[in-house]
Amino acid sequence: LNRELNYISGGSNRHIALYMAYRAAKSNGKYTRISLTISRHTDPAGGIYDMAEIRDISHVHCGTMVSFALLGGKPLKELPQDSRKGLLISRREQEIIYYISQGFTSRKIASELNLSEFTVNTHRRNIMSKTGTSNMVDMLLFAASNGII
Repeated sequence: LNRELNYISGGSNRHIALYMAYRAAKSNGKYTRISLTISRHTDPAGGIYDMAEIRDISHVHCGTMVSFALLGGKPLKELPQDSRKGLLISRREQEIIYYISQGFTSRKIASELNLSEFTVNTHRRNIMSKTGTSNMVDMLLFAASNGII
């Protein structure tokens, strides 16, 4: 997989994310649906690291088809020096983004930050509006690509 990620990124400092959804057999012979997301990042010192997330998404009814998506942002070296400057993401919104990236639900984020769930959902909408994204995956990719998380 590392070879494929290197090939796809063209050896550049490009932030890329690979998403796969597939069925896997359990030891009892039943099947479960798995989501695998691998995201490649470059830190400020130029080091490259990968983050992987594996989830059981059996509750999502999407048939037996294997899904595959590759998302790539702008090469990191082409981003402006402080690409967050014009975003005006508040400290609270940065906290919300962090908790979302950790897989927290709005209810759990609300509990952690002593906020109402409604307030957390309002922050989520505002973040997506400010980042110009329409879903959480794109928002998290944007946040990672722009150094917010």
